Amino acid sequence: MYCQTKGVYYVQLEDDIITKPSYLTQMQNFITKQTLDNRDWLILDFCTLGFIGKLFKSADLSKLILFFMMFYNDKPVDWLLENYVETKMCSFDVDKKGCKKQRETVWIGFKPSLFQHVGTHSSLKGKIQKLRDKG
Repeated sequence: MYCQTKGVYYVQLEDDIITKPSYLTQMQNFITKQTLDNRDWLILDFCTLGFIGKLFKSADLSKLILFFMMFYNDKPVDWLLENYVETKMCSFDVDKKGCKKQRETVWIGFKPSLFQHVGTHSSLKGKIQKLRDKG
């Protein structure tokens, strides 16, 4: 909640990542494009792996944080993020294909990924994190 008033956007990063050259400029250009296209997005995704590189509007953080606070003991945050978007976008009468289509309208990915995770620590007890972003 601390960062909500600090800026228009919030991006989630970790301390064990490597960035692509000029990543900030690429992010700014992508945000500008979504704004000019009048896209009503929840997440701009700059890394396909986990919770790294997810950008949110600061105005949306309160609801997202409350959702995380309710369930953080039950699932990793990157899994909760998917649940959050599905909860907001998919009603019970929409099938999986329709839900995926609705999800893709508000969770917009940037390619190639701008961040690479290099650490091996996982938030799941006893798990070694060996995944790497393929983008």
